[in-house]
This record gives sequence, structure tokens and C-alpha cells, in this order.
Amino acid sequence: TFTVILAAIGSAGLFIMMRRFTGGLMRRMIGLRAHVESSEAKYRELIDGSIQGIIIHEDFRPLLVNKAWADIHGYSVDEVMGLDSVLPLVARGHRKPIQSFNKARLDGKELPGRSEYQAINKDRDLVWVENLTKKIEWAGKQAIQSTVIDITERKRQERRDASRREELEGLVARRTVELRQQNQDLERALEREREYNAVLDQFVSMASHEFRTPLTIIDSTARRIERKADSIEPKDVAQRTQKIRNAVQRMLILIESVLSSASMGAGKLKMDMQPFGLIALVQTVCQRQQEVSSIHKIEANLDALPERFVGDPNLLDQVFTNLLSNAVKYAPDSPEIEVAGATRGKSVSLSVSDRGVGIPAEEQTKLFDKFFRASTSTGIAGTGIGLNLVAQIVELHGGHVEVESKEGQGSTFTVLLPIRTMEDYSQTPTNPTAEEAAA
Repeated sequence: TFTVILAAIGSAGLFIMMRRFTGGLMRRMIGLRAHVESSEAKYRELIDGSIQGIIIHEDFRPLLVNKAWADIHGYSVDEVMGLDSVLPLVARGHRKPIQSFNKARLDGKELPGRSEYQAINKDRDLVWVENLTKKIEWAGKQAIQSTVIDITERKRQERRDASRREELEGLVARRTVELRQQNQDLERALEREREYNAVLDQFVSMASHEFRTPLTIIDSTARRIERKADSIEPKDVAQRTQKIRNAVQRMLILIESVLSSASMGAGKLKMDMQPFGLIALVQTVCQRQQEVSSIHKIEANLDALPERFVGDPNLLDQVFTNLLSNAVKYAPDSPEIEVAGATRGKSVSLSVSDRGVGIPAEEQTKLFDKFFRASTSTGIAGTGIGLNLVAQIVELHGGHVEVESKEGQGSTFTVLLPIRTMEDYSQTPTNPTAEEAAA
């Protein structure tokens, strides 16, 4: 049939028909090309007018880029289009993730729409961008369209916010620790206050008993003398009046200790530094104690002490009186009391020894705590302020107190005082308070 048609048309007719066909095809191709060029022009116009940076690339070779993308990177459009690859405009640490991301996008894998990376601008500064990619067809080939916005300022703000948050978290953590510490300190202070109040109650009870006992002795002895005034023998009078003197002496020691301890605690204890006879002072204390302790024998060896000493004689009188009265009190069944003085280089020492109840080793570190009384003192009158006062007065003179004791065998208390002159106190007020002297 086709042969018959060709024969009928003839070669001339076939040529005319083919010419018409190719002419129509060419017109269609020209029209299609014009349509494509028009579409590309409109697409380019749309991309160029976008405020977002847009680039179309094939394996990072730029095919199309708008001004916004070029501006973000600090280049002109022509400069970007002249590059073989825009991958070097991605910060080194972000290149492999971007390459993997784009390949997965071309492979049609499901990926998050957006990502973030650091770009490098023309000035070699780092710029943070948010990137939205999609696969498109460009000039018959698969390509990647990347839309970016500059988020550098947002990242800076995030860093500032994170830094501020860390700072606030650190501040909260430190404040929490401080508050916890303050709370613990308050709890400890409250516990100490409770303990102190309990000890103070005990002290008040003991002090009341301490005052009541000598007062009772004085009252009862005075009544006996009064009832037997006409018949009492002189010897009996002397014995009874000695009891009164002993009771009075006991009260005076207690009163002096309480008053001095209160003044010391308030920082108002006055110190009157002056030269005085140290040997004479200790001898007076020993004699006074011997008079009220007839069953004890006090032996004093003071020859090695200096004749003159600079200190507060009244306060040191209280120190030696407390130590000696304690030796007598805690050795009721052992009459031997030894007092020994010595000079050790630039210091003097004075020891008071007894063979009494002694002090348990585990309690000796607490001996000078206010109101503390050793377990071996049970049943023996006392307030627990004497040794605390002794230690404080000795420390105000620049010295210290040493203790040697064995439970059931007795104790030795040694006071060590530096030898000073009045010139050593020339920078100190004439009558310093306890606080000033300690300073």
C-alpha cells in the first residue's frame, strides 16, 4: 500500500510533503525552546527577587545563584558562578555532613527539611546559615536547590543565652550550696545553743548548790556559837570560826571565778600589767589555801622562780588559787600537795601536783572547755569554770597550761609564762581589756 502511495505521489510530491513536515517540527521546537527560555527567565526572575539565598548546583558546581546567596557569602553573583565548586565555601568541619546530606537527598532518602552549617565568606569569617534543600531537574539533569538564610546573629544570641543560662545555673548552684551551708551552720549553732543552755542550766544548779553549801555551814556554825556563847571553849571557838573562814574562802573563790569568767566572756576583763613579787604571790596563795585545808600539807619549792615578774598579779592570783584549790578538792584522801617553780629559758613554770582522783585520758582535751567537768569529779562540788578561766588568763599573758594526769593516780597542772619587761607592753594600753591583750 505504501508503495502504491509513493508511486501515486511521485518523488516531487514526497519532497514537498517532507518539507512541510520538517518545517512544522522546527516551528514546534522553536516554540518549545521559547517557552522553556521564558519559564527559565521567569524562574530566574523569581530566584533573583527572593530575599533568601538560593543556589542550584550539580555536585556543588553552581548552575544558578541569586544575589542574596552571594551577599551572604560576601561575593558577587559572577564571582560565585565562576567557581568550579562552592564546597570550599562550607566550613571544613561541616563539609562531609553537607556532602552526605546532598547525596542522600539525590538518592530520594527521607531527610529533615532543614539543616544548619557554618559557611566561610570572602573575608574568611564564619557565617552560620540555615539550609533548606530539595532535588530538582535542571537542564535535563538532577540538581540540588539550596535555600539559605543567615542565622549568625541568632546563633550569637543563643550562645549569649546559653552563657547567661550557665551563669545563672552556676549562681543558683553556688547560692544553693551557700544556703545549704548556712542552714547547716544554723543547725549546728542551734545545737550548740541547746547544748550550751543545758550546760548553763547545769551550771546554775551547781553554782546554787556551791553557794548554798558554804552559807549553810556559816549559818549552822554561827548558830552553834550563839547557843553556846557562855560555855564554849576558846579552842572550840577557834575550830568553829575556822569552818566559817573556810566557807567564806570557798565562796570568795567561786564569786571571783564567776565574775572574772563573765568579764572575760564579754571582753571587759581589765588587765593591769606591773612588776610584782612572783614568789611572794605564790607563797601567799599557798598559805591562804593551807589555812582553809587543815588536813592537807602543801609543800612549795619556789627558789628557782625570779623574784620579780611582770604581769597582772590579781589575775595570776586567781590562776594559782584555782589550781591549788582544785588540787585540794580532788585529792580528799591524799594530803600531799606539791607546788614547784622553775625558770625555763625565757619562761617561768609553776606546777601544782596532787595524788587525787586524776582525769581519764580521753577527757583531758576538754578540760579547759567552759562548764566541762571530768567524770571523776562526780560527787565533788564544782562549777566547771575554774580551769577555763585559768587557761584564758594564762593565754592573755602569752603563756599556756600543760596537763599530766592518770586516772586514780593524780594530776599535775603546769603554767608556763613568758618573762617580759614593762617595755614589752609599751605598745599596749596601760589597762588593756582581755580583747586588747589577746590582740
